[in-house]
Amino acid sequence: MEKEKEYKFTYAWCEKEQDLLTPLDVRDIWRQGDIEPLLQCPDEQCRKDNPGSRIIPVCCNPDAPCKKMQPYFRTGPEHPHSDSCGYAELAEATRYVMTHKNIFIDDNKEANLLRELEGVPDTSLLADEYLTIYDPQKELSEIAREAQRQRRLGKSKREALNWARASVPQKTCSLKKIVEMCELLDATKERPLVPLALPGRTSATYLSAFFRLPKLQEDFRTSYIFYGRAIIEKMQHGYLVKYCDPLRKYHPDYPDIRAITLIDSSVCKKRILQTLEEFSVTGETCCVYTFSDHRLNESTCPVSEMRSCVVITPKASDAVVIRKTCVKQL
Repeated sequence: MEKEKEYKFTYAWCEKEQDLLTPLDVRDIWRQGDIEPLLQCPDEQCRKDNPGSRIIPVCCNPDAPCKKMQPYFRTGPEHPHSDSCGYAELAEATRYVMTHKNIFIDDNKEANLLRELEGVPDTSLLADEYLTIYDPQKELSEIAREAQRQRRLGKSKREALNWARASVPQKTCSLKKIVEMCELLDATKERPLVPLALPGRTSATYLSAFFRLPKLQEDFRTSYIFYGRAIIEKMQHGYLVKYCDPLRKYHPDYPDIRAITLIDSSVCKKRILQTLEEFSVTGETCCVYTFSDHRLNESTCPVSEMRSCVVITPKASDAVVIRKTCVKQL
């Protein structure tokens, strides 16, 4: 990596959390703990080779948010990386592709990385695909395989990596990142045109991937990110999400049926639990997004005051996002 330049990173390692974090994760941790977490390179060997090197969070301070820039990580000459660090190489390739999009666009017309968008100027943050489980190391491996293919086509090592970065779809398992990107994209001009693949559904967009819970019907089995207004109540072993609006189309026998989500504290990430706790204490209405399944519980609703209800069950422990308000849809 060229020592005089700074590069953006998508992930960073946090020793305290023992986890790879996104900039949005760091913003939440900072807000809830009132202290900037110490971050290092996501590459384990690079951390061992450069124990004093740090990843710097930018626009992650919740008390000083950036108006026109999304949170991101950076590295620079004061924080070196190993020559073999795959994340540093990827960051360098991303920097080049972002400033030379015209070179790659004809061969990668559907790549979100190469789009020019008013709502999301930094398209390196705009995922092409949401997955419930995703190891960033797999992204490096996928890009490395594509770079090898490009080398066989006659490109230099640097050119091959740049072309691989431009052509391999950007993936994330952060539902919060997906929701924030949706909020930033223009509802009429950008969301319907920007693709977003979901598990079991490859042809959605940042508009069609989202579905308002009040419109849900029992026979709907297409993959969606469901969302709706809700209140949060604390329970003995977790939290209860009670959606505010009835699902009038869900089943003809239950025109006023309500939906709930049960959150188990033992499997949910700390960052999500802290947000749930805040809303349970204030009693404020919020908006809950989940990538989930749904089922009708007739006469067996787990909530005592409800005889029947629709249970919305997240497909992953962190496939839940809580916001103050819901995204405006067409």
